Amino acid sequence: CCISISPSPPARSPPLRPPPAQHTMPDDPSSSNRRIVIPVGGGKGAHYCLQYIRTMGLNPEEVTLLAVQDDMDKYNKISSRNKALARIDRQTQSLGRCMEFCQRNQLNCKSASRVSHIPTDGKSSSERIAQEVCNYAVENNIATIMTGSRKISGLKRWVIGSIGQLIHRDCDKCHYVQVRHPN
Repeated sequence: CCISISPSPPARSPPLRPPPAQHTMPDDPSSSNRRIVIPVGGGKGAHYCLQYIRTMGLNPEEVTLLAVQDDMDKYNKISSRNKALARIDRQTQSLGRCMEFCQRNQLNCKSASRVSHIPTDGKSSSERIAQEVCNYAVENNIATIMTGSRKISGLKRWVIGSIGQLIHRDCDKCHYVQVRHPN
């Protein structure tokens, strides 16, 4: 009976600032041909990320398991050097478990390690690790950084900090995904 004609929608205004020219993220973060970097500490966070990739049916082109290690030349005290060596040992064990998971689940994973030479200049170890992960991703043209969450919140997170929070805050050249603890 009646035909109504609605006016065309108003033209959208341009964004306030254009994205940086070197910004090379894919338009679709769920595309199957992307590369992912997962920092490996001594805990289970990297394993949670791999389980997430498998459970969600993601099929990344490549997953890099990155271990960021301290420069051993910075440690003058034997006790500090022993703590750093214990951290490296935990990272190595975690990396081994993750690589076994990748092989069992036919994920294309590779491992890499990077020694942090970033000067301390008042930066915490978490800040240096986050910066190294971001630098690695940008240098290797990796689209996504994925970290596991330690399931802490509130005051404890504020005091201890989170590498994932720092990556999310400081690394604007890559997509960031944080995988929560499954429980």
